[in-house]
Amino acid sequence: MKRVLASILVLCIALSLSYANELPAYTPYEASEFPQWAHDLRRGETLFFGSLPLAYPVVSLALSAFKADLGFWPTIGISAGIALSIAITDYILGIINEK
Repeated sequence: MKRVLASILVLCIALSLSYANELPAYTPYEASEFPQWAHDLRRGETLFFGSLPLAYPVVSLALSAFKADLGFWPTIGISAGIALSIAITDYILGIINEK
């Protein structure tokens, strides 16, 4: 049974490598391909989801310091609010710097 599975795995890898050369050539995006709001939204999304894992332990430690046990979902909600405020602050500062 193990030999059959190993043979199938080797066959799948060999076939995928043979088709990998047939992919079309990569062409980079042009500067005007996406509107500015899409770039801003992507930056905000990256900041939100990047700061959320950092905000959660900070909020958990702060709640522990104040001896407040709110549970998982309220802590996630507070963390998401902080992450959203970071993303919105970055957007506002970007608008101010453009002017």
